[in-house]
Amino acid sequence: MARLSFLEPEKIKACVTLGAPIHHCLATPQIIQSMPKMYIDMLASRLGKDAVDINSLAGQLMAWSLKIQGFLSSRRTKVPILAMSMEGDIVSPLSDNRLLAMFSQYGKAREIPAKGIAKGYAQSLEMAIKWLEDELLK
Repeated sequence: MARLSFLEPEKIKACVTLGAPIHHCLATPQIIQSMPKMYIDMLASRLGKDAVDINSLAGQLMAWSLKIQGFLSSRRTKVPILAMSMEGDIVSPLSDNRLLAMFSQYGKAREIPAKGIAKGYAQSLEMAIKWLEDELLK
């Protein structure tokens, strides 16, 4: 959805991301190599791969980085973006969320305190609903 906010801004009213891989984990092979096998298998399946060579996968995932694709380097989108992640998330660090928010005219980055995953997701859902109400009902 974040990518569509740059590609089709006239069709998107607002965008909320939670734990989205934006740049850092996609562009840092060491992070990919340290991820749990189950997560690596999920990423590989999204690329249509059955067998996974981590080094090859790390090279392919770089192309998915919004920064490397050029979306987070020159122009801002008019789509308001709320980029959230859980505290300590290696897939979606706060720095990535700040970068995404910076390239949105009304972007915001939020880090949800890690007080249990269920509580964190409940808190992020409440935050997203409030933010969407504020943005869409202006």
